[in-house]
Amino acid sequence: MRHVCEITVVECDCEIQRIYPFQGAITAVRGRGGTDFRPPLEREFLSQHRPDIVIIFTDGVGPAHAAPPPIPVVWCLTEGGQKPVSWGVEIRMHPG
Repeated sequence: MRHVCEITVVECDCEIQRIYPFQGAITAVRGRGGTDFRPPLEREFLSQHRPDIVIIFTDGVGPAHAAPPPIPVVWCLTEGGQKPVSWGVEIRMHPG
């Protein structure tokens, strides 16, 4: 059985920079530095885009809401990164 899903990329530093459908490769990213996790996890933003899950690729440095959003969040952290909040599932990126 084959499952088809849509993946939306949200590039965000201190604000949302770009939103676009994933097309198999990400060749350039806008932003870098001063990350604020709150904009892409705002209820209004989530209501507009209606994701089933949010996966955040990050070093974990930046502010986030104290309470979790109403959908699952996965923090995919760089080596040495730390989850900015207690909620959400933590996984690790490995170099190489």
